[in-house]
Amino acid sequence: MLIAMLVAQALAIPNDTPGHRAMQATICSGDTAKVQALALDLAGTGDPEGFIGLGWLEETAIPSVPTRAYAYYLTAAQRGSLRAQWKVGVMLDTGLGVPADSKAAAHWLRKAARQNLGAAWSSLGLLRQFGRGVPRDRVGARRAYFNAIRHGEPHGFAGIGSLYSSRSGRSEDYLRAVAWYRVAANHGDKIAREKLAVLPVLFPGEERDVSARATKIQRNHPITVAWDDGPCAPIP
Repeated sequence: MLIAMLVAQALAIPNDTPGHRAMQATICSGDTAKVQALALDLAGTGDPEGFIGLGWLEETAIPSVPTRAYAYYLTAAQRGSLRAQWKVGVMLDTGLGVPADSKAAAHWLRKAARQNLGAAWSSLGLLRQFGRGVPRDRVGARRAYFNAIRHGEPHGFAGIGSLYSSRSGRSEDYLRAVAWYRVAANHGDKIAREKLAVLPVLFPGEERDVSARATKIQRNHPITVAWDDGPCAPIP
């Protein structure tokens, strides 16, 4: 799906063009016929948002056609769309609609990350954390996740939580992980919410510890540009 812009305050929004705003509003209307008409119009003028819209239609069709979606996203990526570059990177890494190629995925993710797309930084952090397409590098992964947070991607918080949860069996690392997951969930991150839903209930002392840590994290790392890969409206 497209990355929907929710809030813009302090930092510049990557690729915030009239074409993107028009396409996003049309997608959020739920009218696929209008999405198709606008996408064809924009694509006809060479606007990458048109190819993104066509890719979105193929990806969300029933049944979906990921190979066609990938082709449209790749065209948009080649025309400079940061969102499409991120999407192509994710599809290459997961093998959705195209043979899996994590090295190629890292190439596209770097292109978008270098232009400050938070989602690309988050996905690049994942590759670095697990050594997919790039050398395994926990320090580099941590840096990428913090860059994701800085550029408005809540999943960066979940990435930091994942680094803590996989570091050792120490209870302190576990509580740190829960605090970072909780901040991510508070910002609407679905994966963090799913992780928290299956964790055991904390003891009162642990709950106080996690709450204090989460408050400190939110204070020290405020999100000033918020993006969400999916819903057209902020999650309450």
